[in-house]
Amino acid sequence: MSYGVVQNFTIRTCQKIEDCGRGETCSAVDISKATCDCTHTDADEKLIKPIYTPDANGICDKIVTDQCAKIECTGICLPLLGSYYCECSSELKGRNCELQQTDTSRKRASKLAVAFTFVQRYLTERVFLVFVESFGTDFELILFYKDESIPYLPKDFIFLQSARNECLRLKISKDVCLMTVPDKPMYGLKHVFHFEYQHEDYYKLFPKGHGYRITLVLRNYKEVQFTNQYLLLSTVEHPCTPTASMDNCGCEMNNMVRKPRGSTLRIKASIFPSLYCGEPKSIHNEWKLYSVSSTVNVKMVNPPLASKIGGSYYDIGAFSYPSGLYRIEVWLTALESNDTYVKAHTNFAHCYFEIVDMPLQADIKGGISRSVHKGAPLTLDASGSYNHNTPTQDDLRYLWSCDSDIPACKEREVADPLFIPALNNFGGEITTLHKGEEFKSME
Repeated sequence: MSYGVVQNFTIRTCQKIEDCGRGETCSAVDISKATCDCTHTDADEKLIKPIYTPDANGICDKIVTDQCAKIECTGICLPLLGSYYCECSSELKGRNCELQQTDTSRKRASKLAVAFTFVQRYLTERVFLVFVESFGTDFELILFYKDESIPYLPKDFIFLQSARNECLRLKISKDVCLMTVPDKPMYGLKHVFHFEYQHEDYYKLFPKGHGYRITLVLRNYKEVQFTNQYLLLSTVEHPCTPTASMDNCGCEMNNMVRKPRGSTLRIKASIFPSLYCGEPKSIHNEWKLYSVSSTVNVKMVNPPLASKIGGSYYDIGAFSYPSGLYRIEVWLTALESNDTYVKAHTNFAHCYFEIVDMPLQADIKGGISRSVHKGAPLTLDASGSYNHNTPTQDDLRYLWSCDSDIPACKEREVADPLFIPALNNFGGEITTLHKGEEFKSME
C-alpha cells in the first residue's frame, strides 16, 4: 500500500493527527518529513475514491456528497460514503440498472447506507456499519479483509428505529452520520475490526499510521448488485512505541491454543523497545483477560510475573476458569524522557486460548469380561472412573444397568463406585453414566 500527497496542494508538515483535516492522516516514508496526506492509492496505484474534498490548502474536511453527479444510473442513484448505490425498477438490474431483468419477482436490497470513521486514533475500536431498508431476494453481504471473506445474511442484522441514532451511538464521525445515514427505520449490521498492534518494520513504510483496506460486496439472487473498496486509517502520533509477541496462544481465533480445564498453561509476552527512538526509561505492562462470548473482563486469579529475559508471563492453573474461549491482552506503556519532557507511548498485543472440557473416563476394574459361579457375589468396581474437569471426584454418580430382564438389572444410580448386584448367571452389558456422558464396558 502506498500513500501520496496531491501535488498542487500546499504541503503541510505534521506531527499528529490534529495537524491535518478529518479525511487525511499524518504519514511519511521518512519519519522526519511527515506531511498531511489526502489522496490514497493501493499497491497497484489504483485510486481509492476519497470521501472528503480538500480546500485550497489541501485540507480534507468536507464529505463528498455528489457521487451521483457523473453516474449514468437508469434507476435512482443514492450517494454513499465513498461510493453510490443505484436502485432499479423491477424490470432492470446491474450496478447501474443497465441490464434487463427477466424475472420481475426478484427484488434488490433498497436504501443502502455505509458509515465508518475514516481516520481514527490508533488502539481504538474500529467499527464499520452497513444499513438497508429492505433485503430483497436471496440477500447476502460479504466483507473481504486481508485473506478472509466474512458473509452476512439478514439474520445478522438488527432492526433499528433510527439508523442515524445508531451511527451516533457507536461514535462514528458526527459529520458522517449526519450527512450519509438516514434518520429512519432500517436494518443495521455492525462489523468490528479487532485491535491490531504495530510492528517495528511497519514504521519503515508508514510511520504515522496504518490502514484497513476492505472490499464490500452485496448480492441478491446470487448476482452482485454493489461492490466497493474502502480504506480505514488508524493514526499513530509518534512511532516510539514498544512491541510484544505472545507465545503459547493464538493471535487469531482460528489458530488458538486449546487447554484442558485440568491442565496448566503458561502464556508469555516478549516485550521489545522501539527501534525508532531513544531507549525508554521503563516499559510497564498490564494484562487483561476477557471472556469472548460475553466480552466481560474476567478477574485474573494470579498476577502476571516478570520474565528474566525480558517480558512477562501468566500462569493459568488447573481449574482456574470455566470452559470457554478467552482473549488475553497485554497493554504496554513506555516512558521516553530527555532534559525537557517525559512522554508515554502505548501499544497493545493480544491472543486467544480456549479452555475445553475433557470427556469423562469410565472404568470398571477387572477387565472387560469375567465369570463367577452361580450364586456367588459379583463386585463391580468403578473407582477408576475419573472426571478430568473438576479437582475432586465427589460429584461423580454411577448409573448401572444390564441387558437381562431380571429385577437386579433394573437401571439404578448410586454414589458408591462399588456395586454388588444380586445376579444369577447372565451375559450382558454394564453401562456407567455421569452427567449425560455415556461410557460402556462389557462384563
